[in-house]
Amino acid sequence: MSQQPQSSTIRASIRIFLFIAWCILLASLQTLFLFFRFKNKLWLPMIFHRGCCRILGFHIQVTGELTEQKTVLFVSNHISYVDVIILGGVLSGSFVAKAEVAKWPLLGGLAKLQDTLFIERVSLQVKNHLSLMQNALNTQRNLILFPEGTSGNGNHVLPFKSALFRVVETESDNAPLVQPVTVAYTHCDNIVMTQALRDYYAWYDDTPLLTHFFRMAGMRSVSIQIMLHPAVKGSNFASRKALAEYCQLQVAQGLEKALSTHSVEGVKLQ
Repeated sequence: MSQQPQSSTIRASIRIFLFIAWCILLASLQTLFLFFRFKNKLWLPMIFHRGCCRILGFHIQVTGELTEQKTVLFVSNHISYVDVIILGGVLSGSFVAKAEVAKWPLLGGLAKLQDTLFIERVSLQVKNHLSLMQNALNTQRNLILFPEGTSGNGNHVLPFKSALFRVVETESDNAPLVQPVTVAYTHCDNIVMTQALRDYYAWYDDTPLLTHFFRMAGMRSVSIQIMLHPAVKGSNFASRKALAEYCQLQVAQGLEKALSTHSVEGVKLQ
């Protein structure tokens, strides 16, 4: 029987040192880019996230094709803050995040530098959120949204909230497309993930952020599969709820396929 992967304090300490150094370097460059209003500044966050993936031992496999349309709303399942690092190295766009992320140690500051859209989890603010998102899309900025509204354990997909899908409800020929994206954590140190191993990366309980990050950074490596599903037009659906349900189903089926391929417990759609 192979030994279960364990988190190493020494490995975590080295990686966190490298991670902080990388953050300082790239944050300084991004600050200059923002100050001088350079165009196409989103490529720098992509380089930043790819560097973070290398430092933290993330091995990413991408299947499917990115849509060629200029403006896209990417919608993905959400397992952890780690998803931002992973998707940020693959997708060019700004994340839509809950307002409290802005207050997180280190990660909050980085999120601000990446033009993240921060929204309050209050239904009365939906119109303001839609306005922020619409303004971003109108300037041809792609957006990356986690419609579950929270993170899960990585083994199933929570219901997609439909309110923010209203931003793509338009008949215009230039309307943004919606592209569902599945994120699946499949292996840890080349061992098929159990839920116990996945919990090193999934952040869905009351574990303090820094404690979880240190424990995660101490793991040797993790394999993640990103599945890009065909993009769709919002106006092709009877309602934004129908669009949200369709996207949830695509993401859930992708997760089920990724996990079942690697002989782990399947996904239940809740």
